[in-house]
Amino acid sequence: MRAAVADGAIGRLELVAATFTSSAARLYSPSTESQNKSTDQPLSATYADPRLVGGGQGHTQVTHVAGMICWITGLRVDAVSAAMAPRQAYPLDKADAIAVEFEGGALATIASLGTVPTGAERHQMIHYFGSHGYATQDLTTGTIDVGLHNGTAWSHALPSQEPPYPSHLPAITLVELIHGASNNPAPGEAAARAVELVEAAYQAAAPNHIQHPWTHLDQQQ
Repeated sequence: MRAAVADGAIGRLELVAATFTSSAARLYSPSTESQNKSTDQPLSATYADPRLVGGGQGHTQVTHVAGMICWITGLRVDAVSAAMAPRQAYPLDKADAIAVEFEGGALATIASLGTVPTGAERHQMIHYFGSHGYATQDLTTGTIDVGLHNGTAWSHALPSQEPPYPSHLPAITLVELIHGASNNPAPGEAAARAVELVEAAYQAAAPNHIQHPWTHLDQQQ
C-alpha cells in the first residue's frame, strides 16, 4: 500500500477518506467494581478520567488510523479542523469527525466512532484517491485493492490462515530490533506526525475554536 501511495503508483495524492469504528467507548465510562476485578478490563482511571487522559476516541483509537495514514502517505499535517462529541454518560469524546489538510495540498477526512457493540462488525477502511487512480486499505481483514485510470488493477490479501492483526508480532519485532536482527517497521517520525494530527484535532474541537475552526500546525507549535 505504501508503494502504491507514497511512491506514486496512484499519482499525486488528492484525498484520503478513513472510517475507523470499534467498541472502545466502553473503556471511557466509569468502571464498575466487577469490571475493575476483571483481568481484561482496565481501572477507570486508565481511559475514563478526563484529568488524566485528556481525550477518549481520539487518543485511544484515532491514533491508530492517523498513524497508518501518516506512514502510508509520508505526509505531514498542515492544518486540522474537528468536531468531537461526548455521548450520554461518557465524559470523553466517543464520536470524532476530523478534516485534515496536508503539506502540499492533499486533503483527508477521518470519521471514528467507539460505540459499535462488542462482537459486531467493525468498519476500519482507508481510501486513497490520486491523480492516476485509487487504493483501498481494509485494516480489519488485511487486504488492499488498487485501481488505476488506465485500467490496471490489483489486490493483495494476507493468507487466510494468518490473523489480520497478529498481536504477538510487536513484541517479537522489538526483541529483534534490540538484537539488530531487523529493521524498524514502525518509524518514530510517522508516529510523531500522527500525534501532531490528533493533538491539533483536540485543539480545533475546543470551544474557543468555534469561530476559527482550523488549527494550523505552526500555531500549535
